[in-house]
Amino acid sequence: MLAAFLISADVPEEEIQKFLTVQNYEGWQRQDLVRALEKRLGSSYKVYMSEIKTMNRLMEVLAEILSLKNGDVSSTGLHWDVLTSPASSTGQPTGRAAGTTNSRDSE
Repeated sequence: MLAAFLISADVPEEEIQKFLTVQNYEGWQRQDLVRALEKRLGSSYKVYMSEIKTMNRLMEVLAEILSLKNGDVSSTGLHWDVLTSPASSTGQPTGRAAGTTNSRDSE
């Protein structure tokens, strides 16, 4: 779907690959693309951008959980329950380690 949008906005094929593979590619700041996306999505544009930002944050958390750095797996990282444990008051995962409990869990 993203590739189809970029093609419809007359983005060259070699640049499309950058959009799909380069994190935070500067091409997203192009005003012609911003206007084309706003026109295509209409009143849904702000919601769409909010969802994309949320997905990016979740992918960063997942990469940390999987201990990914530049495509390589390292030996340390967060545990899977970071995504499933209750969120803190800030709405962020608590980062509680797997197998640990807090006082509420033992009641």
